[in-house]
Amino acid sequence: MTGLRLLDNPRPSSLPVISADAPGIAPAGIRCRPSDRRQTISLDRTPAITTFAAAAADMGLSIEQASAIVAEHHLVLADAVTLGLRRDQAQAALCAATDHARATLPLTPASAAYLRELGARSIPWAGEIGEMSGRVAFPTRLIERMPPDTVVTILNPDAVAEALAWERAAVLSGRTMSEWAMFVLLASAAG
Repeated sequence: MTGLRLLDNPRPSSLPVISADAPGIAPAGIRCRPSDRRQTISLDRTPAITTFAAAAADMGLSIEQASAIVAEHHLVLADAVTLGLRRDQAQAALCAATDHARATLPLTPASAAYLRELGARSIPWAGEIGEMSGRVAFPTRLIERMPPDTVVTILNPDAVAEALAWERAAVLSGRTMSEWAMFVLLASAAG
């Protein structure tokens, strides 16, 4: 495998537990979806990864956040094509849906914190390219849908802004990006 290695996660119970013990209080520093289980992966510091990390930082994202949402963005479009839709039409429908994204139910404190920090340019880890260790926590639900050696090939810096918009819309709807996208595409096909 070039560019990516799965690393053992011998202590899954050591994952941070996100809770809101006090009403309305959410933990600070949420770098991923609160419900995602993560698997540590290693990204070699190649010129392509450096370019991707810079694009992520420009959008106020850590490489960890950006790699997860860009990978899911890629999978959403692949799913649409698998279902017989044209990629460009699916992409246009999803981009249009972000203009109308609104929360329909109150978000949990953890999801609200994640949404606030998603793309916040003032977060301490935005622009972490200089300190990039090459180890990122990646959602297991995405790793299970793609061969691990393809993750690094789909980290397209040009997809970061669009993936960020789709992720924000998904969080507002209380869904993952994949769930939100399929709901939007089914609704647009129905008329």
